[in-house]
Amino acid sequence: MIQIRDSIGKDVDLLAPIMREADKQEAMAAAGSTPLETLREAIRVSSPCLTAMDGETPLAMFGVTPAERGSGVVWFLGSDAATERPREMMRLSRLWLGRFRSQFPLLWNFVDARNTVHIRWIRSMGFEFLSTHHDFGHSQLPFHFFYINGDA
Repeated sequence: MIQIRDSIGKDVDLLAPIMREADKQEAMAAAGSTPLETLREAIRVSSPCLTAMDGETPLAMFGVTPAERGSGVVWFLGSDAATERPREMMRLSRLWLGRFRSQFPLLWNFVDARNTVHIRWIRSMGFEFLSTHHDFGHSQLPFHFFYINGDA
């Protein structure tokens, strides 16, 4: 059974080397950051920052970075093991998305157009895609902007 808890520094060190290749590529394309740099920054700026654990192994880290006008930048970075448990991850995703929506009037982010796993997850969670930015971030690649309104 997957357990969710507040992230700690050790999670970064354990998850970074086993992060999904698509998530590594997205972090590099968006910000020019390695998995270790990306997760360290996420744990520093996100509130909440959470880790999905399978025993002592982190499957994913996720959370919300507070942004302008009370909105939140929602994010999820995981391992291949997280995608191998789709039903459990979807159930937990819906639970936590509901909690995040009660705290933020708007949740949003950009997703690498190559990251098909995240795009499917984003759609299944009820987010809307508004636009595609063809020269986004560090690598100037296509990224899709997505959002969902809170439960306010």
